[in-house]
Amino acid sequence: MFASGPDSKGPSVAEIQRFIREQTNIEFLLSNGDRLAGKLRWFDEHAFSIQANGEEQITILRSAVLAYKVASKQ
Repeated sequence: MFASGPDSKGPSVAEIQRFIREQTNIEFLLSNGDRLAGKLRWFDEHAFSIQANGEEQITILRSAVLAYKVASKQ
């Protein structure tokens, strides 16, 4: 299930850092309905950068993210 909604605080900085350290696959639900998943490479107050399966890194603006979840293992 995606973490979203007005009561969702989103991941803490410590949790995001753990996602990066442990190379956890994260899936983002974007405001345009798309879903992007990959390993979180870096983040700042405005954006996330993910890399999916050895592809180029993608930068996602935080303002475009509606929700996130740990991606299911495939």
